[in-house]
Amino acid sequence: RLSKDNIAQIAVLEMLQKSRSSRIGANQICVVNTHLYSNPECPDVKLWQCHTLIQELQHFVMSREVSLLICGDFNSLPSSGVYDLMSNCCVDSSHSDFSNDPCQVLPNYSEMTHSLHLKSSYAEIENEEPLYTNYTENFKGTLDYIWHSTPNMRAVAVLKIPSESDIFSCG
Repeated sequence: RLSKDNIAQIAVLEMLQKSRSSRIGANQICVVNTHLYSNPECPDVKLWQCHTLIQELQHFVMSREVSLLICGDFNSLPSSGVYDLMSNCCVDSSHSDFSNDPCQVLPNYSEMTHSLHLKSSYAEIENEEPLYTNYTENFKGTLDYIWHSTPNMRAVAVLKIPSESDIFSCG
């Protein structure tokens, strides 16, 4: 159940010209791209994948004190446990994603926390997630996100999501 084709790529980029900041890692940013499992019937797998990634990133980023940018297809709606974990640093014990864990792969909700202090770039600029990042004949919803660490980073702009009429006019 956990041997799904999830991917996470991590790169640390460093500015050639050093900034004046004396903070360790001030000249670096950790950029992550991920793709979580897509089956809507397996929220436990997605939550486990996200939790595992966050735990690794927390260890990696905190030890280097670098800013963090996480982009990807999380295959999770804003109402999901994955979104809660990313945005709130935890998942409430009553979240429905905990009730669908047939192999009991998820840690106890009290262990599913982190201290990365992430914000969704779209939610920061637009005060909400877009209506959709995925638009097909059978599904329309938000599954893709851009997260950044605070307080060292902030979104200054986001691209406009095409309207339904724009999507239909382009075929």
